[in-house]
Amino acid sequence: MAIYSRQTEFTEPVECDAATYERLVEAEGESTTELTALARELGLEPPDEHRWSLLMEFGVDGTERLVWHRTEETPLTPEEIEEEHRKHPDMPRDVRDQ
Repeated sequence: MAIYSRQTEFTEPVECDAATYERLVEAEGESTTELTALARELGLEPPDEHRWSLLMEFGVDGTERLVWHRTEETPLTPEEIEEEHRKHPDMPRDVRDQ
């Protein structure tokens, strides 16, 4: 698969009271969309106007916390694409590259 963009992930901790946290943890098995909608119903809003999802994050120390999460995709320039092909010569090339 050819590479045409770079993904950057962002997380922001969710700040809420204990009752809201427990309610969200109880709903952990729901889809990300449903969990995010529940958070909004409970009065929590994402950090800004970007498309954020609510996720449970597990730390290396075994702790868990709720975070707002989003992924930003940045298109690669033709030079960056060529550099990726030099670093990974076995990577298939798309017809757009030729």
